[in-house]
Amino acid sequence: MNTRPNPVTCATIQHGDMFALPQAAVSGVNGQHIKTQVRKSDRARRKKFIQPKNAGFIAGHVPQDEGEIIYGLIPGNFQYGDMIPLIFRETTATEIHLSTLSMNPDNVRMLIDLRADVERMLVLVSSYWQYTDKQRVQILLSEAAKNHNFTVRHLRIHSKVVLFWSPNDCWILSGSANLRSSDSIEQFSLIKSRDIGNTIRDTYLDLAERRGSPIGDETQKGASEL
Repeated sequence: MNTRPNPVTCATIQHGDMFALPQAAVSGVNGQHIKTQVRKSDRARRKKFIQPKNAGFIAGHVPQDEGEIIYGLIPGNFQYGDMIPLIFRETTATEIHLSTLSMNPDNVRMLIDLRADVERMLVLVSSYWQYTDKQRVQILLSEAAKNHNFTVRHLRIHSKVVLFWSPNDCWILSGSANLRSSDSIEQFSLIKSRDIGNTIRDTYLDLAERRGSPIGDETQKGASEL
């Protein structure tokens, strides 16, 4: 007899919580139309606008039931990576597996700090980032070399996924943003699912082995087919 999986449920999030779009920055949010009114600004204004505290809205919204999912639009007023430690604290994860096109020094420091709290951390980054951002690459390389539980590989990858994994429960954060902020409106989803989490873990570990190259190694193993 075929059994149907439990349907995915969607947490009810108030507009002011998940859709934390400042009125000064965005208008016309009606589910279909988003019109930005943010002018291109200098670095000083962006630094003032982009604050880690703005990621705090995620606290209390991390799914606790299997199959539960939340979805949100975020205005770019914090770095996407700022959500990672906040989500981690509300899970039972023992491993973190993530992929991103690029990151910045704040993201690197965050991962280095978080590394001590997990049994394994796997970071997959785009080869594009490996080739174009030597300074930050070397920071990751030197830190990864010091720790048996911190693996960094570059390959042809464009997915933006953070898996919080434990043997019994998994949480998956995915969306349009890289770990760094682009000062743009982005979307994300966060789901609790063992099946999806185990699939991502197995796939990423396999990609790291078959297609990933160590940071600092500029050789390319070929296309990153699954």
